[in-house]
Amino acid sequence: MQRVSLQTCLSYRTLKGFAWVVVQKGALVVTLALNPTKVELRPGFTRDLRGLGHHGGGDLEVRIRSAADLHAASDLFRQSFGAA
Repeated sequence: MQRVSLQTCLSYRTLKGFAWVVVQKGALVVTLALNPTKVELRPGFTRDLRGLGHHGGGDLEVRIRSAADLHAASDLFRQSFGAA
């Protein structure tokens, strides 16, 4: 795995990028290379970014505001890493 510091975010990649992290006030916003139609979207936690202008290469946004959110997102991180 390789971490690349970009102007607007941190990118985590193997052969392909799988996670893009932006630090915001009160949250980490992680964009994952996952198809949002294959994930149960939860308002305020996950969001479909297809068709929206955004930083990063993925289509699923995950907002991490607490340790519980990080735990809930761990399976999504694994899926994105496995697909890369």
